[in-house]
Amino acid sequence: MINKVILVGNIGADAEVKSFSENARKATFSLATADGYFDKKNNNQWVDQTDWHNVEVWNPSEHFIANALKGTTIYVEGKSKCNSYNDANGQKKYFYFIKAEIVRILKPAGGGAQAAAENVHPAMNGGFGNNEGNDDLPF
Repeated sequence: MINKVILVGNIGADAEVKSFSENARKATFSLATADGYFDKKNNNQWVDQTDWHNVEVWNPSEHFIANALKGTTIYVEGKSKCNSYNDANGQKKYFYFIKAEIVRILKPAGGGAQAAAENVHPAMNGGFGNNEGNDDLPF
């Protein structure tokens, strides 16, 4: 079985960081991705669509926290997850999110000068953290 998500989009609001202990913290934020379609009923006009994704990054670097601002364009690689809970009326509710394993800043908020595709959160459990030896990657 495979559970892999790759997204490129813009952060919708500054990341919120919660600390759970001296060694564990989590950054959460919304990520907007763009898509669209040709509307045949409207002279084949292109219609933009925005999808919003909830993303969590466990133990993010200080660099990522400082730069995870509204409008920042990022690359996210991770897994789709679902949690459930019972609301006040006892109804089961579901919450879908992306558990990020790799996050890269592609374009900082406001378009400032920063190296593109800087890896700010290496993959959990080994992975492609610094991209050493992966010169054929497009970013």
